[in-house]
Amino acid sequence: MPENHPDSNPSPYASLSAQLEQVTALNTVLSRLVAAVLDFDIFLKEMVAATLSYVHCDRVILLLVDDQETQLRFGLSNYRLPSPERQAHLEALRLAIYNADNDTLVNSWLAGNAVMVQVDLISPLSTGGWLAQLIQSAAFFSVPFI
Repeated sequence: MPENHPDSNPSPYASLSAQLEQVTALNTVLSRLVAAVLDFDIFLKEMVAATLSYVHCDRVILLLVDDQETQLRFGLSNYRLPSPERQAHLEALRLAIYNADNDTLVNSWLAGNAVMVQVDLISPLSTGGWLAQLIQSAAFFSVPFI
């Protein structure tokens, strides 16, 4: 086939279209999985495993919106903190989201934005600073599923 034949140079849109089809198929499978999994604990474990696999991080902590949608609470993590007291505090965690006017991290989450939190760039009294101290991390990347 000649080099300049239309079929020898696939359109960049063909690749994009194929990727869109794959993502759509994955979305369909995940939607069916969510509908099929009636055990919420199994769903949380699968969510942690998928996050570890796709994001390639070493720690995942899921925070869930409570039934009244007023606060985030601890859902699950793949990592236990070295201190039993800190682990208990993490598992008892409740972050208010309904009245977070002055909290840039919570407001970013509510807007659907992912946020990189670096302790040396924020106040230790902020939600991000407090959470980083609790989980003993100098930085963490947060992604809302709200």
